[in-house]
Amino acid sequence: MGLWKTISIALIALRLNALRSFLTMLGIIIGIASVIVMVSVSSGSKAEIERAIDQLGSNMLSIRPGTDMAGGRHGGDGTATPFTEKDMKRLKDRFAFIDGISGSVSSTAPVVYGNKNWTTGITGVHIDYLRVRQWLIEEGRNFSEREIRSGGKVALLGQEVIKNLFDGSPPLGAKIRIKNVPFTVIGTLQAKGESSFGRSQDDVVLIPISTARMRVSGRDERAVPDNVGNIFLTVDLDREIRIAEEELNEFLRELRKIAAGAQDDFSVRNFSEFIRARNDSCFCPRRALAAARSPGEFLPGTSRAGPAAARAVPGRRPARVHRRQGRVGDPWRRGSSRVPRRRRRAPLSWQARARHRHRSAALGRRAQALHLACLRHDPSVALRVPLVPLGRYPEPRN
Repeated sequence: MGLWKTISIALIALRLNALRSFLTMLGIIIGIASVIVMVSVSSGSKAEIERAIDQLGSNMLSIRPGTDMAGGRHGGDGTATPFTEKDMKRLKDRFAFIDGISGSVSSTAPVVYGNKNWTTGITGVHIDYLRVRQWLIEEGRNFSEREIRSGGKVALLGQEVIKNLFDGSPPLGAKIRIKNVPFTVIGTLQAKGESSFGRSQDDVVLIPISTARMRVSGRDERAVPDNVGNIFLTVDLDREIRIAEEELNEFLRELRKIAAGAQDDFSVRNFSEFIRARNDSCFCPRRALAAARSPGEFLPGTSRAGPAAARAVPGRRPARVHRRQGRVGDPWRRGSSRVPRRRRRAPLSWQARARHRHRSAALGRRAQALHLACLRHDPSVALRVPLVPLGRYPEPRN
């Protein structure tokens, strides 16, 4: 059979079974669309994870004080002895793989400009903070070493603070007040958007860490004059971050004189691993796949009907599947395990056979006459319609 003949037969079959063809095509379309949706969702989730890691820094580690125990009670996270400027300097001198390091002392205070005010986060940082957090300056400049040491009253503003205080006016050189302390705006930060925790990273004001300890932060920071709060550092790309994390843990236990087997009073966090683990736990591919696949369960040809449905023959009723509920061996009892065969018809009599042969011969003569008449009118009919010989009609089956 030629190719075009096969195609024509297939088209005829599709036209004769239009509803079945439509449902089959619909099932295929839904299946392909489900796969495309799943691939798009997984790609989007992966891109979101990578974006969150890039915002924090793919090779960044955070060191913060842990919990302190007094009188048999835990004081909570961050109540242990804080890290100091000396601790940070020892870390930088000890490990050559530290590319940048900065402290971070955070608090909340109202910022006033003219007749407007906005309560935001005030963060005291070192000069390497922007490099560690991979944060760029949009306009202006970064802090200088002299301003960090002497406690200069200068500030860098995030985009959220600029939008709520300045209304489009240029913020560079403007005088703002934080807890009634005047500060000069020396730069603006590029927009970072929301963090993976859902908080806006642009709603912040950065000031020198010495200024934050002396003029902005509360009583706890004044109790430890050189407190640096949380320590953020970046590791060289040539060094594996997990090995660096283990080495930092060992050194900090030795530095803080923690006995063997005792619990750490600090924590070293790898934010990239934390974000990946959190997003993996929130994103459930199996549930999403089941949700995308569920519409196909209601369409013929796409549900899990089993091998019997896949082998169904057009025009033939599917065989029944009987459960073992009735008595074994009784083919007509409901629930029997045996499937009864179709009853055979009684054989035809010789009179019925004769009538069938006579009727077949008459039909054959009429068909031959019609075929010859068509040949006289159009000789090409012989190529399209084959001539049926007399006496070749099938005999009736018993």
